[in-house]
Amino acid sequence: MAVIFDLDGTLINTTSLNVKLIKEGYEKLGIKLSTNFVKQIVKFPYTTIAKLIYEKTNIKITNKDIEKVHIYKLEHMEENLNKVTAFKGAEKTIDFLKSKQVKIGIFTSASKKEVELYKRKVKFLNKFDVIVSSTMKREKPDPYFLIKTLSLLKASKNKSVYIGDAPVDEMAAKRAGIKFIGVFNKDLHPYFKSYKDLLNYFKKNYEMFKE
Repeated sequence: MAVIFDLDGTLINTTSLNVKLIKEGYEKLGIKLSTNFVKQIVKFPYTTIAKLIYEKTNIKITNKDIEKVHIYKLEHMEENLNKVTAFKGAEKTIDFLKSKQVKIGIFTSASKKEVELYKRKVKFLNKFDVIVSSTMKREKPDPYFLIKTLSLLKASKNKSVYIGDAPVDEMAAKRAGIKFIGVFNKDLHPYFKSYKDLLNYFKKNYEMFKE
């Protein structure tokens, strides 16, 4: 009944933006991290990033520290929106699903404020039926907000799919009891390396996700 997408790393490429701002945010706290290390951890939720930093540096990151980094990121996102781009073929895939009356939604770890900024840069994000953000207390792979997205779309689990680019996306889908499709990450199963391939899949199978 519905196709639900992750946002960062799935529909839009925000890697360079997030690496820059997260690195700078922690530097403001006196914690210097290499660019390569931040690239490795940037796809994880905030609390997981804090644990990985502790493992790397033996510096304990508090919830207040995480909040400070998040605030820094929000304060500097607008001036760096030029770093945000849509993945090639993503909008075409969305338009196809809409044309077939398939419900589409987004479930993301990005905050509501981040989503609003992304929507200003990437206009097709406004085409989605619902966009749901998780909270720090219930980050992926907690399925709570994914299930909430299904509820808002009035979609059943057995006719829905969640599409993402990270292991936490796959785990959230599994815990929610819905089908998962990975993109851009060969460690996920199944996965598609491009939106061209994903679109071809939907052209053959879109009836599975309709009322």
